[in-house]
Amino acid sequence: MMRLIPRWIYVSLLIRLNKKVTAMLSNVPGPQTKVHLAGSGIEDLMFFLFSPLGIYLGLISYNGKVSMGINMDPQLNQDPNEIAKYWKLSFEKLYEETMKYPGMIAKNKDERNATGVVATSPDTEQ
Repeated sequence: MMRLIPRWIYVSLLIRLNKKVTAMLSNVPGPQTKVHLAGSGIEDLMFFLFSPLGIYLGLISYNGKVSMGINMDPQLNQDPNEIAKYWKLSFEKLYEETMKYPGMIAKNKDERNATGVVATSPDTEQ
């Protein structure tokens, strides 16, 4: 979209839309092989978006694993762990259903890495 309109219009539009968004889901593809930092292997990647949203779900894939971070506005009086507890089961169901279609490379459960989730709200410590 940025290539079709001037950058200043794009930025202005994003700022206006951000004030109207209550929930957001991001999917970020990370490296699909293990990477190292200062000689140490990175075991897991996670990212969060702190913004004025009611709920934010951030998915990231890394080294054959998919992780999800959850941020929720504390004014919602909801526990992000209530969403997180369904993550692994729901993702496994989605994966199994997707692998039924031709062209998908299926791996059995034992070959895949575990799926992780971290749930936070601004008033929750990790």
